[in-house]
Amino acid sequence: QRAYLFAWLKRFYESGLDCNPAQGQVVIIAGNANKGKSLFSEGIVGGLMGACEDGSDHLVEKSRWTANIAESPVIYVGDATATGDNKTRNNFSNLIKKYVANATMRLNQKYSKESDVPWFGRIIISCNLDTESLQILPNMDISNREKVSMFKASEVQFPFPPRNEIERALARELPYFGRFLLDWKPDPITQSNVSRFGVKEFHHHELHDAAVQQGASGLLAEYLSDFIKVD
Repeated sequence: QRAYLFAWLKRFYESGLDCNPAQGQVVIIAGNANKGKSLFSEGIVGGLMGACEDGSDHLVEKSRWTANIAESPVIYVGDATATGDNKTRNNFSNLIKKYVANATMRLNQKYSKESDVPWFGRIIISCNLDTESLQILPNMDISNREKVSMFKASEVQFPFPPRNEIERALARELPYFGRFLLDWKPDPITQSNVSRFGVKEFHHHELHDAAVQQGASGLLAEYLSDFIKVD
């Protein structure tokens, strides 16, 4: 898993450093609580790229306002958010697919005219491993598979220091991690010459199975609902 995640992050970091924006997959990280999922998304990826904004209001709650996320290189949807019904989940899946595929976003802010703007950022989603939390996994139809990478955190637990110590450590060590990414040579198995994303998608088998199962359950629910209405 780590080789694919590092390859994804290296491509993102290099494209920003070179001022040559490049598209990349949505990344989903699932794991138990207190594993550092938010720290990775907001502190490490957001710290390397310059900013991270919560995208739950727009991506999950369907808020029309996008000014805060359209200006951010990293959009994060965290553990507490769940997509409870199939319609909401389909809307969520379609939105992230649209932003990843088109590299544009509708900029909409109060008292201003709407317009489409280029957006070459990344969407990161984190969730716990319980059934309710996994409802946030997007549909894994054919058109979505190459646009999403899914990683499962390890079972290892370690204590986190106080927040101020974490912030100091990030400020001190992120430049060195950035240098590591620039010098690091990705494993050839992670690279793709045919995908617009440059890096092959990775689907942890447990998360992939959960996403597929949820998609099938949603289709069955829709069918039964329509069946009952017709009857």
